Amino acid sequence: MKKIIIYASLLISVPVLPLTMTSCEDIDEVPPMKDHSTGKSYKLPDPVVMDAADIADYESIKDEYDLSTSL
Repeated sequence: MKKIIIYASLLISVPVLPLTMTSCEDIDEVPPMKDHSTGKSYKLPDPVVMDAADIADYESIKDEYDLSTSL
């Protein structure tokens, strides 16, 4: 019985291992760094002014959240 479990785990792990090792791309989730005279820091995104449609979307999402979290 032990040999069957070992063979089954090898049979499953051999094709799965290459898939797991190559499935993820090299994604850089850290924002870009910029150098200053005082050291390095992360570059913040440039601010964007919201228009009326964006504000309405934000308010509707906020209201929905407030209703679902209030007891």
